[in-house]
Amino acid sequence: MFAISLAALAAAPAPARAEDEQGAIAVLPFTSPETRLEMYGVPVSRALAGELRGAAGATVQIVSDPSTLPRRIAWVIDGRILDRGGGKVVLEARLRDPDQGSAAGQVATRAAPLRQIDRLARDLARQLLPVLEGARSARRRESERRVAIGLPRVPAPSASRPPPATRGPAPILVGRTGGGDLRSGLPADPIATASAADLAQRLGRRPVVMQLSGIAPPDAIKAALAGAGATHALLSEVKGLEFSWLGVLTARGRVRVVLVDAGGDALYDSIIETDTLVGSRGDRHEALLGFVSRQALEIAAPRLRKLLPRAGAGK
Repeated sequence: MFAISLAALAAAPAPARAEDEQGAIAVLPFTSPETRLEMYGVPVSRALAGELRGAAGATVQIVSDPSTLPRRIAWVIDGRILDRGGGKVVLEARLRDPDQGSAAGQVATRAAPLRQIDRLARDLARQLLPVLEGARSARRRESERRVAIGLPRVPAPSASRPPPATRGPAPILVGRTGGGDLRSGLPADPIATASAADLAQRLGRRPVVMQLSGIAPPDAIKAALAGAGATHALLSEVKGLEFSWLGVLTARGRVRVVLVDAGGDALYDSIIETDTLVGSRGDRHEALLGFVSRQALEIAAPRLRKLLPRAGAGK
């Protein structure tokens, strides 16, 4: 028997931001490997934020402590001041999604005298604007893709109502990820469920996300498989997640991964412990949960890939 949560599914880790794709932008104080340049970190971030306000089409604010990132923040910009010798410096900056822990892009200025650092901040802002626009477009496309594979902002189809027939790869049922609230306000679903759906696609299957509640007996799983027109179910359950703060957020976890066939039998059932995974400045707990889920599933992927063909994948 396999536990699958009844947690509510949303299209993105932060449902409150789902209708506001622009999102507020946080600029973190710049850092530097050179002690003598660290004093310029806050002034550079202020100058950059000032240039982005208005042009970015969203609220831009300075956040001095990335461990207390406000929930309204949709994008984070962090950067470095690099010494290039001869009294010249270069500014580098990255645009990141704090919920996904992913970098949307990185830009850098030319080398210029330190006294021109304000001008470099303006140059950096101009380079970041097209990166920001591209990231917003990518987020919209990803939202549409998630809806297409069964991660909508409305309840997923029930086992008694199979989704419309779709040409393409054979379907595989992806169960809602169990684990409940791992910390206050942080449910395992939908972040880890989306990771399982992504893995299913990489395994050559069309993921169909469906809701199975409580401790699901084999008969319930078989009924769900029949309703989805699938021969296998990929289930995962986050058994534990430990966060630490080492200047940035880190996490390690235990994830149970199960592959079930049409008869309700487990072809694969393993609890996987991840390494300690390290986030970047501004990454939220959601991003680290995603890292843990993806690493656990990647560890299981080679075995799952071997089992699916033998179990009749592609027939």
